[in-house]
Amino acid sequence: MAEGDYTLPEPTQAELDQMHSYLVLLNADGQGVTINRFRPFYPKVGRGHLLLRLQRLQDAGRAESRLRTAGGPVPFEFWYPVEV
Repeated sequence: MAEGDYTLPEPTQAELDQMHSYLVLLNADGQGVTINRFRPFYPKVGRGHLLLRLQRLQDAGRAESRLRTAGGPVPFEFWYPVEV
């Protein structure tokens, strides 16, 4: 690894379970959740760490994402929980 390279640590199963429970809570209206909605739960965790957890949930079939606009021309990634 070159100096200055950083690899995000893999999330634990407990971290993934917690993220999934937050995703279910935040998606109560079924409209999907953007990554910024997790900030109250993770005020000091970087965006890359949050995205890695969401991607691992998606890999496990516990979340899915869709790009869609939120009233403007730029699409945002919305996350949805999947109950297994």
